[in-house]
Amino acid sequence: MSAAQSWSGQAHDAATTVFRRATITTSDFAHYTETVATALKKGNGR
Repeated sequence: MSAAQSWSGQAHDAATTVFRRATITTSDFAHYTETVATALKKGNGR
């Protein structure tokens, strides 16, 4: 497939969905780890 051609159809839609889900999941995880890191830096504990 040349760079000038576009990818479309069911395979494209499925890949787009997979990458969208992966982006959301990794973004959520990144926010979680940032929150934990901030709490540790501030010394927040119980």
